[in-house]
Amino acid sequence: MPIRQIPKTTQDYYLINFDSKGAERAANDGRVLSQLVLDELKNQPVTDVFVMSHGWLGDIDDAQAQYDKWMANLWNCADDIEAVKKKRPNFRPLLIGLHWPSKPFGNEDTGGAFDLNLAAEGDDVVVNAVKNQLALLDASDEIRPQLETIYNAYLELDEPDSLPDEVRQAYLEINSRLGLDNEEREAFDPEDIFQNGRAADEENEDDFANFGGGFSWGDLLAPLRVLSFWRMKDRARSIGQSGANDLLRKMQQAAPGRDVRFHLMGHSFGCIVVTAMTAGSSDATMAPNPVHSMLLAQGAMSLWAFCPKIPHAKDKAGAFNRLVKNNRIKGAIVTTWSEHDSAVGFFYPLAAGLKRQVDFAVELPKYGGIGAFGIQGLDDIAEGLPIQKKDHQYNFKAGRIYNLASGEVIKEKALVIGAHSDIAHPEIAHAWWQSVAID
Repeated sequence: MPIRQIPKTTQDYYLINFDSKGAERAANDGRVLSQLVLDELKNQPVTDVFVMSHGWLGDIDDAQAQYDKWMANLWNCADDIEAVKKKRPNFRPLLIGLHWPSKPFGNEDTGGAFDLNLAAEGDDVVVNAVKNQLALLDASDEIRPQLETIYNAYLELDEPDSLPDEVRQAYLEINSRLGLDNEEREAFDPEDIFQNGRAADEENEDDFANFGGGFSWGDLLAPLRVLSFWRMKDRARSIGQSGANDLLRKMQQAAPGRDVRFHLMGHSFGCIVVTAMTAGSSDATMAPNPVHSMLLAQGAMSLWAFCPKIPHAKDKAGAFNRLVKNNRIKGAIVTTWSEHDSAVGFFYPLAAGLKRQVDFAVELPKYGGIGAFGIQGLDDIAEGLPIQKKDHQYNFKAGRIYNLASGEVIKEKALVIGAHSDIAHPEIAHAWWQSVAID
């Protein structure tokens, strides 16, 4: 479906679909949707472009459902829209949802999602598990023997106290061959991950008891989940820097001489997508013009990503500091964070390999996500505020960062991930509109 209709509104949006390499997929009718977007920018008096990116664990069906909900939520803020129209009388928006494959065994074309059942009997269980894990990790057959070792052990062993030597070695070989970026995690130690997961199971026994017949962080697949986490994080950055960045650059060049403003919103790993979309892979590939606003909802990206000097690596800047240094966000960056978000607040440091004895209420972590702590390390331009009702005037200022404590709104918990996906609220949309309205 090339263009989606938002329920209960008169606004349409384009759903642009990238593959795992950042190349755009054609729509069902053969058209490349980015060309339709560029044609509209060139030929219609568009004033504002809104771009959204979903996060981890989203296939094409999930993406459509999320964008239908998010954009309807955005467009139901009638008072905010009228306020923007008063400042920009010719206000004409163009809405875009980006899709990137981020869900294990998800439906990226047709036929429905594949449900992997490792509890099933038969010789095909391991074969199918390995096949789909290779696809998820975007890996070659060279790690097939190691995956077979892991899955066979998972099926054969009943709650071991430690990883068997052959399983530990298999994980080390997989990690080495994947070549994942280690800047935001400790040295990969599968036994530590396994033991941390076992401790997490004990702490969360009541919460996990009813999840799919018994969910566990601390089984033999825990290090594989961590590797998948970092692969998806890496994919989000790669797609943002490649296909999404190319799209933004072309959109900014499609309407020369007109004041077209760009507003980006990401959720979870989608925050990496839209940030990398603006930053590119280097100074040379940054978007030629600043974007006007950015909303990072429950970001699964480093709390130090924008700072000039990372506290535990003081000779290094955060991966996206150049956006701040080069003033590539003309208006404001607004983040949401919630203490009810287990996916970011709990799993992010667990996946990074941290020992979980640190009291993060007292000391900011070495590794942690924006969705749990906001953007840190920029005290001169960043401030924390409580999220407010949809009639509140924040008076956001250009060039600043606002970390909104959103636990009073983002609080509806799902098992394991907590309130990570509970972001379709008018208070969240209103905060973005307040940033959009900055002169």
